[in-house]
Amino acid sequence: QSAGGANAIINILTGLYKCAEPSAEASSTTDAADAVQWEREKFAAQNLISIIHDILTKFVESESKEGHTIDPNEWRHAIEGAGKIAIYCTSFAGVVVVILKAMQGLEQIQMERLKTDFFPLICSLIRVQSEDIRDLVQKILLQKFGPLMGIEPQ
Repeated sequence: QSAGGANAIINILTGLYKCAEPSAEASSTTDAADAVQWEREKFAAQNLISIIHDILTKFVESESKEGHTIDPNEWRHAIEGAGKIAIYCTSFAGVVVVILKAMQGLEQIQMERLKTDFFPLICSLIRVQSEDIRDLVQKILLQKFGPLMGIEPQ
């Protein structure tokens, strides 16, 4: 239940944060409209960072303590939502995948704004047991953080 709720919150906040900026023709030119737009993004970013930090920190702690005792096949089942072992790292493996896919979907300018919050969290996932999570981490490092460091993906 907690994992399902976390997925829903992450999807909603990511949608708010990624919401396309209104075009000059479509948006009103009032300062109030600009303030609402700015507040939406700020609200979403603050809450998204807080929730992602909490989930990934707990996931990494749980995985480092208990992950080595889990059958590698169980990780795939956990990500698919069919895991049988109910510990934090397996219960929230699917949520971690949702988080990583949400990060992949961010525009570079959005990633630029959140890089100091996201980079340490992404690095903490490098050693997890789940191959699916490590693959997503690699893609994010290459596709999102590489360009921020002036390294274009090959």
